[in-house]
Amino acid sequence: MIDSYSPEAELSIIVIMQLSSMLKRLPMPQFSTKTVKRKLSVTKALQHYCR
Repeated sequence: MIDSYSPEAELSIIVIMQLSSMLKRLPMPQFSTKTVKRKLSVTKALQHYCR
């Protein structure tokens, strides 16, 4: 996970959780799963870059 507390990372996690819950309501499970996975990988990349 993240060693030092960063509000940006916390915020991005909240945004992804909200996006995933929104996408789950859409009648497109394949699309939502791919999008959430992509956003998670982007967040991991950002966290790695911010270190």
